[in-house]
Amino acid sequence: LSVGAVLVNLVLSALLWDRFEYQGLAFSVSAASWLEWLLLYRLYARRTGAGAAGEINAFATYLVCGALMALVLALALRWFEIQGRFDAGVAALGGGVAGAALYAGIAAWLRLPELEEAMARLTTRFRRA
Repeated sequence: LSVGAVLVNLVLSALLWDRFEYQGLAFSVSAASWLEWLLLYRLYARRTGAGAAGEINAFATYLVCGALMALVLALALRWFEIQGRFDAGVAALGGGVAGAALYAGIAAWLRLPELEEAMARLTTRFRRA
């Protein structure tokens, strides 16, 4: 599957480069990744007999968290004038921290069990150290 995804990426990159340049490359990487995920999920569902309803619900929930995080960051960062590498680094670091905090906050608000599991693992790891 990985080789197939790489081939799809190469073909799409070659087809889209002339017209869309780096945006075409970004799209080709995304499209190849999604295709690989869909095929892997189909194989997983076939082998385990897992239903798609729970997976789609979880995916939709994380999609909402990610979309809200992206929206807030886009609105917040548009007020900053970024000039040079240092400014870009500060914006990336601040945006990453703020985005992770916002994502975790929305996940907590939606009471996602995966967030509780992740926090329990982190707490256990830091207690051992």
